[in-house]
Amino acid sequence: MPTLRIVEMSSEYALGVVGPVLIQLWERGTPDEGARRACEEAESLARSPHPRTGSLIIVPEDAALPSPDARKLLSELPGKLDRGAGVALVREGTGFRSAAVRAVMTGIMMLARDPVPHEVFSGTGPGIEWLLRRLQSPTLDLAGAVDELRRDFAIRVSPQ
Repeated sequence: MPTLRIVEMSSEYALGVVGPVLIQLWERGTPDEGARRACEEAESLARSPHPRTGSLIIVPEDAALPSPDARKLLSELPGKLDRGAGVALVREGTGFRSAAVRAVMTGIMMLARDPVPHEVFSGTGPGIEWLLRRLQSPTLDLAGAVDELRRDFAIRVSPQ
């Protein structure tokens, strides 16, 4: 069973890889440097021996929106996955703002004409289920890897 490899962690985000999946946790925001690192890691994953690759992007309800440069970089990420099976974008939250952001993200993704299938979700569970089906990897513990990445992020940014 693949284990989580933490790629990078800052006070705003965490990136990790488990098996063929790049997990992007934009907990507090999406700085340009984080977007660059995510793209680099997608390229690295594309060179891996996995027959299919994917990414799970998690944006909590109160996270800051990415800069125009970060948005541009991240819009190119799915194409860097090469054998990309899918990109699941989870915009958490139930309020009007979260719903509006999901609607905008859906529209942008529809216009992107990206060769990698993508879907926008309001919760992590449905996003994980969709991505695992696309990857044809039902036994990959993606939910456990997300929990571990979130725990490690919380420990890292908590005041000592």
